[in-house]
Amino acid sequence: MTSNSPPTEGISLNTCLSASPSCSGSCNAAYTRVRPRTHGPLKSSTLKITNVGPLYTVTIHRRWYKPQTIRDIKVRYDDCGPAKATRVVVRLQPIVGAPVIREFHIANVNSDNRMGVGYWPYFQRYETFLDAPGSVSRDVVWTSSRPDVATIDSGGMLRSVCSREPARTTITATLKADPKSTSFTYFSRGGRGMVCKRGAVDR
Repeated sequence: MTSNSPPTEGISLNTCLSASPSCSGSCNAAYTRVRPRTHGPLKSSTLKITNVGPLYTVTIHRRWYKPQTIRDIKVRYDDCGPAKATRVVVRLQPIVGAPVIREFHIANVNSDNRMGVGYWPYFQRYETFLDAPGSVSRDVVWTSSRPDVATIDSGGMLRSVCSREPARTTITATLKADPKSTSFTYFSRGGRGMVCKRGAVDR
């Protein structure tokens, strides 16, 4: 299936300045970084930034989308260098033949896709990122491979089960609109520091 209703992707071009000799007597370099602004993480995008003086160019490559380049983005400078963050919102158009569901994953997880705790109680609400037109349902089915380690409800709320025995469960999100679209992350608990206020400590 292809989509005729492209989503909007947003990025912010932030120019950040640490103190320099002309400002406060301590010297650190100015730097530029790009971060997401609107439609969730640009996890699968390649962002390139170049500049000539205060004029910046941002080029975005993202799977299933036409490359987009924004030129002549003016960043305000003062005697120390870049002085103000400049926001840039880019609308990306899907290429012909792009699937309706372009990306689906559990959002805001650690870089190693793992989370572990050695205390109790512990609660965490998981969320997902879906790159698809608004007509696609965002409903998700959440499951835990080991409910004796942690349970997760229909809203993505994880609740750790107290035990000193180290153990791990796989948390899986399945998109109802397309059961083939799944994402998973690992959660582990346990350790001698665990104190269970209710029920048995060891199971």
